[in-house]
Amino acid sequence: MNHWGIGNLLVIVAVFALMAGCNGISPATDGKNLPVTVAVTTTVVPTSNPAPVLPAQPATTNVTIPPPAAQPSKFLIFFPWTKGEQWEFVTGFHDERAMDFVSINAKKAAILAVADGTVLLSDYSHPDDFNTWPKGGRGSTIPDMGNFALLKHGPDTYTVYMHFLHEDPAPVTPGQDVRAGTRIGWQGNTGWSHGAHLHFAVVDLQIFPSPSFIEKPEESWGFIELNGSNAIVVNEKYTSRNAAAP
Repeated sequence: MNHWGIGNLLVIVAVFALMAGCNGISPATDGKNLPVTVAVTTTVVPTSNPAPVLPAQPATTNVTIPPPAAQPSKFLIFFPWTKGEQWEFVTGFHDERAMDFVSINAKKAAILAVADGTVLLSDYSHPDDFNTWPKGGRGSTIPDMGNFALLKHGPDTYTVYMHFLHEDPAPVTPGQDVRAGTRIGWQGNTGWSHGAHLHFAVVDLQIFPSPSFIEKPEESWGFIELNGSNAIVVNEKYTSRNAAAP
């Protein structure tokens, strides 16, 4: 090859090398899979009117106020005898704030449950002449009750009915559910009793039979016929709204 041809060839190679360098093409990569770098410039423009600084606000404290405690509902009951009948209250409250009522309609008068409940205890086995009055004073609680029934109406809420006439079979038995107005006995004179009457009380049952019953707070219960009150007056006559259960 002559000098002219070699010179021209070198010029051509130089031109291609210059073009490759200008285009960023590397002979080793042949222009493929090249990394790309992007430069980002952030310009901060100063604010001529900065926002005013607000005064510090007092911290807010969340206070949870508990709802007022629910007041227990009053235990409302009917008088324990048939609707329309009148009975006389013959004593003041005594023993476990118990009451003595005497029917003025008939000596053998039905005694009814004052509210829905379950029979807890009952005994109707004593003959009608079984009487512990006075005979040297009161003895064991159960015999002095004569024929009786004890009904449970809720936690620490019971009613007790004493001095029934003898019955066989018994009108109600332990474990039996009864409705208000269910007949649970007849007015009688068994146990610590001096004349046919009903000994009735609303009680908290603690240990039975000793120390017997604990009186129920008067403000916690009342008679439906007296608009929720239990203010009974001695020698007054009271008419029941309690209906005999079907």
